[in-house]
Amino acid sequence: MRRDYFTTVVIKYFKRNPKRMSRDLEQTKFLNLITPISNGHNLIRLGGNEDGGYWLPDDLSGVKKCISPGYGDLSNFEDELFELFKIKSLIVDPDVPKKNSKKHLTFLQKFVGGSNSTTNISLNEIMANAKGDYILQMDIEGAEFETLLALDVDNLIKFRIVVLELHGLNFVIDNFILNKVLFPIFTKITEYFDVVKLIRSTSQTFTNGKIRLPDTVEITFHRKDRRRKVSELEFNWRNL
Repeated sequence: MRRDYFTTVVIKYFKRNPKRMSRDLEQTKFLNLITPISNGHNLIRLGGNEDGGYWLPDDLSGVKKCISPGYGDLSNFEDELFELFKIKSLIVDPDVPKKNSKKHLTFLQKFVGGSNSTTNISLNEIMANAKGDYILQMDIEGAEFETLLALDVDNLIKFRIVVLELHGLNFVIDNFILNKVLFPIFTKITEYFDVVKLIRSTSQTFTNGKIRLPDTVEITFHRKDRRRKVSELEFNWRNL
């Protein structure tokens, strides 16, 4: 595993400036907030076991469409989603193919963010007139923070399933970002969604003073009104 030297330097800086460092108790509270449980649905892997594949609850019947911010030349997940469940996808990314040979994919050539402009679009704008249940699968290299902060609850709950690549779990050590960004985003989401899967998606790690953690994780959320039975999972942050 590769050590995150940037985070190491930041921690040393925080130790000299303790007001910037979040408390252990607050860090643990946040990790508990995003610790996965079982909500009675089996999980399935779509898109393969490598990059471009994701875990979802087997609760896809009746989903209208998948919204997929972030492209990266891979559509394994969206292809399998259509092949197995006939769910089409909208891929939102400024770098999309000029020619599209896949009828189950549509493309919007914009960045996803917290506001709208000639180059950016918010999830609120995308979901403004949406009816029914959707999937959100998002991997946008850190822009998820502003995107999710700006997302209205009325539009958030239009998604039955949310699969999120969280870049920057290391920011849990920063008091300002933890309390002004991470807690507001994930408190809002977990009010309406269960965390049903969390896995590491990077070899880069950091230490929060107690344990070593990956700085990027993949999290799957499932809307609480779809839950069957809630039970604990055998999950340990130390083993990620």
